[in-house]
Amino acid sequence: MRIEHKIVDSWPKLAWYATWKKGGDTMQVLCGSGVEVREDRLFEGVWDGDFEEGAFDHSAAFFGSGLVLRGKEVVLVPTVGNHERIYVTADSNSAAQCASNSLLCWLTQRGEKLDSNRPDYYTDLCQITGKGHMQTLPYLELSNAGRVGLVNLSSWVIGDKKSWRETPRKGPSFSANFESYRLFLSESMKRILSNASSRKRRTPLTVRTALSEGFDSVAVSSLAAELGVKNGVSVLGREDARAIGKKLGLKMTTRHRARCWLYPTWKAQEFHALPIGQQRPLGLFESIQEDSILLSGHVGDRVWSMEAGFTGDSMIRKSFSSILGGNSVLEYRLRIGLLIVPIPGIGYWHWSTINEISTSSEMQNFMNRDDSDSIYGGKYSRPIPRRIGLEAGLSWNDFGIKKIAGGIAVPDSFVGISEISFRRYLKGVDDIHKSTYPKELNPYFHKNRYRWGIHWAHEGLKDRYRVESN
Repeated sequence: MRIEHKIVDSWPKLAWYATWKKGGDTMQVLCGSGVEVREDRLFEGVWDGDFEEGAFDHSAAFFGSGLVLRGKEVVLVPTVGNHERIYVTADSNSAAQCASNSLLCWLTQRGEKLDSNRPDYYTDLCQITGKGHMQTLPYLELSNAGRVGLVNLSSWVIGDKKSWRETPRKGPSFSANFESYRLFLSESMKRILSNASSRKRRTPLTVRTALSEGFDSVAVSSLAAELGVKNGVSVLGREDARAIGKKLGLKMTTRHRARCWLYPTWKAQEFHALPIGQQRPLGLFESIQEDSILLSGHVGDRVWSMEAGFTGDSMIRKSFSSILGGNSVLEYRLRIGLLIVPIPGIGYWHWSTINEISTSSEMQNFMNRDDSDSIYGGKYSRPIPRRIGLEAGLSWNDFGIKKIAGGIAVPDSFVGISEISFRRYLKGVDDIHKSTYPKELNPYFHKNRYRWGIHWAHEGLKDRYRVESN
């Protein structure tokens, strides 16, 4: 099988949609101008390897999405971590297969829609993501008994006779001590930055780091500055990381979060096309984020947090609180050509070793004390990022003192110019309080009207992936 592709100039730069028949000779691909397409693979992303070789499918630190043809097999390769997915035909036995890195694109091209009687897609996604690495292909239910499969965490292979989940590529290991892990992160980041700036790319990517007063972004920015990254971005309004950036030698670009309320409706809907709009402030930096990568601390609450639970070779979360962090940025980043690189996700599959380091005796002096360094006391302790920040020259009180959500939670994510549009949409919903799940499963969103944000967004963006016929 080989790939035949067509660039759709009106599409978001990094979006792609592939169709093929099992046993066929060609795969038909529609894509944006920033997608890299070769005869046997396509991708949008960066990884810790040589760009020209294109072996992102062999990397345990791939951030983006793509697919690879191996004879008659199609391998769908999602990002490391689990904040984004690849959407694919739910029935792996079907002769006709379709896949995309955008749910909105997949639905549009297939002529499918979200179920207007199912308000709880946020909880659906939390349920699927919370189960972690699954051998079967999870799916979302659509209108008229339709379904769409979700590929996350590790690759899904669609063969001529059967389909299966690939064993995760865990990548290089490191010893259970801080210095070994820190060196591992730094060397991996260096290779990722080299990959991003390759002159073999359609457009070499610039790099920035996201910075706040929390643990994770400070650690990431400290490592980035050490590797020569010069620019950072930070959202004002609840915190002010400019002094931290100055100490790290970063040139900071800041925007106040209140400016989010001025977004035109279509831009607000971009951040709700996958629920629930938390990353809306990221759009404030659009003018400097085109064709770039953003180093972030996402996934830190799963990998570096002392609140995560570990059972054998599995990692669990005790709640849905941040299980979809970073989820809502997809349509925005695809449109402008932005890649999000959550640095804590590097080495993700070695989480038990990372947790062993966090709880080791050598890290005891980097834990918050129960009596008061933080409003959460010792419960808000992340000794790995704490030590990275301190060794970069920051003081204890500069960061990680109190937990502040960097995103914007509902109902604030609906405030602004677009709120009128959302209220108008709700008038057409028969029963905004209907629920798919009992209150115990997700009490915060039970019968909440903001669950309908994804339906509102898809209605507003329904023409984004139309293709004009010649």
